[in-house]
Amino acid sequence: MTGNYTVQRLVANGSNPDDLIDLVREVQVNAIYNIAQLIDWPAEELDLDETLDMAVSVGFPEKDGKALPIHELHACLMERDPSGRHGEPRSFEQRQFQQLPELLRNELKELILSKNFSPAALLWKKHTGGELKSALAAVQSLYRQL
Repeated sequence: MTGNYTVQRLVANGSNPDDLIDLVREVQVNAIYNIAQLIDWPAEELDLDETLDMAVSVGFPEKDGKALPIHELHACLMERDPSGRHGEPRSFEQRQFQQLPELLRNELKELILSKNFSPAALLWKKHTGGELKSALAAVQSLYRQL
């Protein structure tokens, strides 16, 4: 398994595993987007002198005897990102949050969603370090992302 060995080498050479996860996700998002765009506009990148009659047909199963088309897959792809980040990588705060133990994440999430930012910032600072002002900014940023 070359992929596994490559990841092990990268981590052994000091690469952050979270950076590798974000890199792989970004490559996946870009690949899916480009495939969807190719389905939407198959002849766009051909740059030929003659126009070709090309069509790719993708649709939902028929309803009332008519096939329901899928319009421009690539245009709505980022809206369908299950993470809610529209194809963007995780923020630094999200990465830190996800590295915390589950019980602590749940406690922080409850405080953040109930807008108890001061106690959340104190708890954040206790477990991630840094200045209290930065901890407050981090939990407020997480509030906007959760």
